[in-house]
Amino acid sequence: GRLGEHSIGEVVASAPIDGTLRALLLIDPTDPLTEPELRAIDEYVMAGGSLALFGGAARIDLEAEARNARLVDSGVNRLLAPWGVRIGSALVADPVCANVPLRTPSGPLPVPYPLAPIVNFEVAEEHLITRGLQHAVFFFPSPLEIDDGPFREAGGQVLWRNLDSQADG
Repeated sequence: GRLGEHSIGEVVASAPIDGTLRALLLIDPTDPLTEPELRAIDEYVMAGGSLALFGGAARIDLEAEARNARLVDSGVNRLLAPWGVRIGSALVADPVCANVPLRTPSGPLPVPYPLAPIVNFEVAEEHLITRGLQHAVFFFPSPLEIDDGPFREAGGQVLWRNLDSQADG
């Protein structure tokens, strides 16, 4: 597929990752990352590649009526630790949130859903991932713990924050 002027394709992370790729998007890993995958991703980033991680801390059962979430260990914290980042073992609930439809006998009724916080992009026009975006809704996000020293040394950049909080992404 294509994203603006960028091509999108799948990468096999258990082998060396092509260093000419502009960015690697790790989207909701469903199985724990293997040692070869962790090593290949780390080598790609340490060689100057960009990594964006979406998900990896919780599994949400969207089919269940209660929308149950369970925390999982996808191995991403082992990947992120040397860069000063850790995904917390909780879910973010924020009063600045999206509305979701609540089923009622008279039809759906939109209600605020704190597990769908609205975030404000910090560098929307400057970054490939957020270019052209001002706000977005993330369903069931986990908090990030960032050690600023290693994070900045690794070239890390905060792209979004909750609108009324200090939680980073």
